[in-house]
Amino acid sequence: MGAQTEEKRDNIIFKKLPSVDILLHTDEIKALIQEHPRSFVLKGIREVLDKIRADLKERVRKNQDTFIPEEAEIISAI
Repeated sequence: MGAQTEEKRDNIIFKKLPSVDILLHTDEIKALIQEHPRSFVLKGIREVLDKIRADLKERVRKNQDTFIPEEAEIISAI
């Protein structure tokens, strides 16, 4: 499979993840921002999403099932 095809496939999978902006507008994240600096929460969101993307990319590379976590699971990992 070519690099361009792999990149397109990865992008399709990654688009199923909620964006940082969508997560920032959830009640749970708004509550976290009330307790912690916004920059700290934002960093946590980005780190969790980056880890999920890396895990998904590795699973695709190994031809394993790609499980997209639910929004609630992502939020609980932050």
